[in-house]
Order: sequence, then C-alpha cells, then structure tokens
Amino acid sequence: MMSEPFRFPTLTKTDQQQSLHQRLKQAEEFGWQKGFDEGIRQSIEEQKEKMAQEVNERVETLIKEQIDEHKQTLLLRFNDLFEQSEKNINLQSDDVIKELCVLITKVTKTVLDCELKIQPQRMIVLVQQAIELLAGRDKIKEVVFSSADKDWLDGAALEVLTTQVTFDEQLSQGDVQLIADQQTHSLSFSQRLDALLNEATTALLSDD
Repeated sequence: MMSEPFRFPTLTKTDQQQSLHQRLKQAEEFGWQKGFDEGIRQSIEEQKEKMAQEVNERVETLIKEQIDEHKQTLLLRFNDLFEQSEKNINLQSDDVIKELCVLITKVTKTVLDCELKIQPQRMIVLVQQAIELLAGRDKIKEVVFSSADKDWLDGAALEVLTTQVTFDEQLSQGDVQLIADQQTHSLSFSQRLDALLNEATTALLSDD
C-alpha cells in the first residue's frame, strides 16, 4: 500500500496577509538598523579625521613657534658668513653661491642639532603639549623617538612623560610618534627644520 505524499497546510488569506506584513516589517526594521549603523560609523570616521587634522595643525604651530626662535639668528649667521666670504671669492658666480649655500646649510643644521642636544627639553615640551592636546579624545599609550636621538635624550627628563617611552631605528632623527588608542600621531622636527633651512637658503639666493 502506497503512502500518500505529505501535504503542507494551506495558508488562508488572513495568514498570507499576516506573513507578508511580518516580512515587510522585518525588512523595514533591518533597513533602518543598517542605515543607523552606517550613519554611526560615518560619524565616528569623520570625528577621527577632524581630530587628526586639528592635532596636526596645532602640533605644526607648536613646532613652528619653537623653531622660529632660531630663524632670525639663522639668517644673521648666513649673512655674516657671506660677508666674510665676499672678501675672498667672487660672489657674482651663481655656482659659487649655490655651493656656499649648501655648505652653510650643512653647518647651520649641525649647529641647530647641537643646540637641540644641549637643550633636549625643547622636544620633550613639544611632545607634552601634543599629549595634552589629545587628552580626553585619544589616549596616548606610547611615545616613540628615533634611535638616532636616544643618546642625547637619555640625559633629558624623560620621566616627565607618564606614558611608555621607546626608540625605533626606522624613524628619522628628530621624528616622534605618539601611539594612541585610535591612531598614531606623527611629529617631524626634522622636516620642519629642513623647511626652515630651504626658506633661508631661498631668501639668500634671491638677495640682491
């Protein structure tokens, strides 16, 4: 005797309407939740970008304020060296001027590096100010200096930095990274110094 195939219960019109209504409601709730989650995610990303921009701008200002103290002295040193050289060489030659600028730039950068090594607290102060700017928004967990700066920073009061301090061989001299909960913030003293030297050299080359 053959068994009869299983028959699914027939949905009434009311059941069909309720099932359709439930599916529509579920789809609506899913779409709303997805849109809400996407909006939250975009808002967080925008806040991160805004915070990073604000910190970078403020840190750049702090670095400029510190290095600009040397700007006038730097230009005076350039001018003094040119005046002394003018007695012995012909400064009408563009090649001579350019070669002299390269030499003076190297000497001046060495002098400024030495000044920073004598007063390493300048860099420490800038790092502290950057950490204070981020306070309450992105907690700093670690401060990473270049290994090239380790010797002279060992003599600085690194204990004033309440976060972990490490050194990285891959960082250029004068560069610092602030490792935070949300992202890594970079400070480049070396790039700022190079920009200042280029600015001074350009001013000298265009000097009548």
